[in-house]
Amino acid sequence: MKTKKLILTRDIVDKQGILMKKSVIIPSHIIDKENNIDYEITAIENCVFEDDSILESIILPNTIKRIGDYAFSNCINLKSINLPKGLLSIKPYTFNNCIDLKNITFSEKLKTIGTCAFRKCRSLKKVKIPKSVTSIDSYAFKHSGLESFIHEQSDDLERVMIGKECFSGCDNLSEVIFSDNMKMLNTLTFSGCEKLEKLVLPKDLKTMHSSSIAFCKNLKEIYLPRYFQTMEENAIMDCPNITRIYWKGISYPQEIAELKFKSHL
Repeated sequence: MKTKKLILTRDIVDKQGILMKKSVIIPSHIIDKENNIDYEITAIENCVFEDDSILESIILPNTIKRIGDYAFSNCINLKSINLPKGLLSIKPYTFNNCIDLKNITFSEKLKTIGTCAFRKCRSLKKVKIPKSVTSIDSYAFKHSGLESFIHEQSDDLERVMIGKECFSGCDNLSEVIFSDNMKMLNTLTFSGCEKLEKLVLPKDLKTMHSSSIAFCKNLKEIYLPRYFQTMEENAIMDCPNITRIYWKGISYPQEIAELKFKSHL
């Protein structure tokens, strides 16, 4: 029997009778007896399950190495999914607006989380990002229900990048632990995070861009790393309850800290 690799498309899923079902198990192989071919499923094409409002749970085989853009976008009743162990990237909008998705376990080989990957996942409360991840793109968790975000520490020196508005509108976010390899806080990384009271920034962070932290009305304390260098104008914007900003064990009022790092002193 011949063996071939197969990318799962919407047509194939439809023919296999696994569209518009509550529970789906994707097989690792599809056997074509007529042509004596063993198809190994290695990827899911873009948009395959997009807008499937019936799907509640899906089990994926570890043979899958790629899941395409929008693959599960707007699956509003999807509650659970396992991510294959060899998955390297979560593509843009993969789980966008999966408002009932409660838990996600990431592959230990995962490298990137794409733009809007978990945007508007309002039932997603806690995520633990493996240390292998070096890029979380813009809007990845925007308007999600996150309460806790933890990025595991890595001994690798590879720089970690986080895009703009990554946690914008996460109004339940109260715990944030970053990998120390993050060098820069991007525009509106934290915007409208109303339950965030204390923010400890990673030890390798050097720069905060304009409006990196904005409209976090209950934020009281920010802890800057020892070798922090630059705070752009209005890096902290409309956070009325900040009392102190800490750096090298010394606390400063916000306006003094902004002046200090604007001048690179």
